[in-house]
Amino acid sequence: MSTKQFFTLRAAGMLTMVPGQEPIHDAAIVHDGRFIVHAGPWSRVRATPEAQSGPVTRMDDAILCPGVFNAHTHLEMSHMLGKTVQGQGFTAWMKSLVANPMYSMSDQDVAAHCRRLRRLGTVHVADISTKQAPRLAGILDDSGVFFVAFNEMIFFDPPDQDTKFVPAGRFQHGVLSCAGHALYSTHPHILQQAKASCARHGLPHSLHLAENEEESRILMGEKIEFVELLERANIPMHRFVPPRVSPVRRAADLGLLDEHTLAVHCVTVDQEDIRLLVETRTNVCLCPRSNAHIGEGRAPWERLMRAGLNICLGTDGLGSNQDLNVWNELAWLLERYEDELSLEQALALVTRNPARAMGVSASLGTLEPGKIARWSAVPRDVLRHWPAFGVNG
Repeated sequence: MSTKQFFTLRAAGMLTMVPGQEPIHDAAIVHDGRFIVHAGPWSRVRATPEAQSGPVTRMDDAILCPGVFNAHTHLEMSHMLGKTVQGQGFTAWMKSLVANPMYSMSDQDVAAHCRRLRRLGTVHVADISTKQAPRLAGILDDSGVFFVAFNEMIFFDPPDQDTKFVPAGRFQHGVLSCAGHALYSTHPHILQQAKASCARHGLPHSLHLAENEEESRILMGEKIEFVELLERANIPMHRFVPPRVSPVRRAADLGLLDEHTLAVHCVTVDQEDIRLLVETRTNVCLCPRSNAHIGEGRAPWERLMRAGLNICLGTDGLGSNQDLNVWNELAWLLERYEDELSLEQALALVTRNPARAMGVSASLGTLEPGKIARWSAVPRDVLRHWPAFGVNG
């Protein structure tokens, strides 16, 4: 009969991200290789039979938190690093993107990115793929990163009975789901049926929403240069009927917004849009470095936070960012954030908030008994924004 083995990790401090729990000085996690058995002060944990029965690993300089989430990326375009223009706006960026073989990904390169993500403490990735979602799901699953692989809908022909919205298959570490690309590039009936399919399967849904001024202008019926670019990409914009409302209002009118939808970017939202996002309990994913790279401006982070929305962070893809490290995304945002933000609020953006958005709060997002044994060390360039930060036991 086999005897279960236990492992203990002792660190300088820990933020469990369990609501109401204070930071812990001289902290420890005991796990059995899969699940957390104990998480708390070393003075308490060390007395447990599990801690006494196995090896102890020390991380005397580390402040631990739950494994972090990258709530929006495009691994399919990982080969696009350095191949797009910066700071010239969405139309110029899109021209530079489509001038390259966007979908010529290498399985080996994507697998290497996934390994790097794990080393950085990334526990979960929400990936968007236009062409190869099942293939990427397999790579992510093999890497041990938990995931949602979103199959992106980006066509404007009305759906028929053969349209497949959610590819079959659940994996050891994740699921396949589907996402709409955007309100101007995907037929409204496809968006609605894709969302309904996600709901039937109990899966999260994702949508690029209010990302740039071009999107807002197209929805208002303006004939701008970007419309011509879409036509050249075989998206028949002559069939598009402009709703003449904001992107958030249009998404709400189509029934796409609820607590299982992740609205990505939300750069051009106004106060009425924010009210709708709150009313529908929609999750919001910010990608600040990507927006800056493209030259789209930035989302009203402070107003979105003050509204009480469930906000996550994503890096977007390497066609509009320099890396896939969500810790760098958080550090970049903190440098530019104009309101007060507590350490717990900041860490929630990459831990328990995206866990809730992805529907995996039962297993990830906090460090507590019964959760999957994955954690991350909080980088110093994040901790330094709270110079008085100290963990108290």
